[in-house]
Amino acid sequence: DKKNYITLTDIANLYAKQPSLGDVTQAADTLAKWDLDGNGQVSASELAAFKACDELKSQIMDWLDPQKTGNITLASLTSQQSAALPYSSDQLKGWDSNTDGILSASELSTGLLADARTIVQQYDTGGKGYFTLQDIQSVLDANTTSNQGLTAEGVMSYWDINNDGQVGMAEILSGMNGYIADNRN
Repeated sequence: DKKNYITLTDIANLYAKQPSLGDVTQAADTLAKWDLDGNGQVSASELAAFKACDELKSQIMDWLDPQKTGNITLASLTSQQSAALPYSSDQLKGWDSNTDGILSASELSTGLLADARTIVQQYDTGGKGYFTLQDIQSVLDANTTSNQGLTAEGVMSYWDINNDGQVGMAEILSGMNGYIADNRN
């Protein structure tokens, strides 16, 4: 209906018309998965972030779970495997919500989204859900001692993949995907 966001009703209606996509009873689960800010509406940027997260999760699972078990045993990660990730082993352990030493695909997704959200929030000075060059400069100016060596232009060029002057969660997650691809080689 051209309102530029998706609601529970939209998903349920789609599932009712095309049951091969999902059962109408799964519509709320789908909305919860896609609705990253929890406002009951899925924007294009949220959908893009979810898609980028899913691609990143798949890349990590392919790298760290070649037997396709759906889990990563954290204690068995090699230094080569860890070095290819933009995440520390402590970060991965922190994403293991049930602390069983095994990172499930679901726990990985949750961790990846939380990490991307934290990066955006670090620089997003206005609560917009994305950051700009001006936001980065404001953060750097406010924290000169802890950000020595960083420039707003450098941070922006690293994250702004599509060069539109705004960086949201989808670009953060896509950037991590590129990092892993580069470092696996």
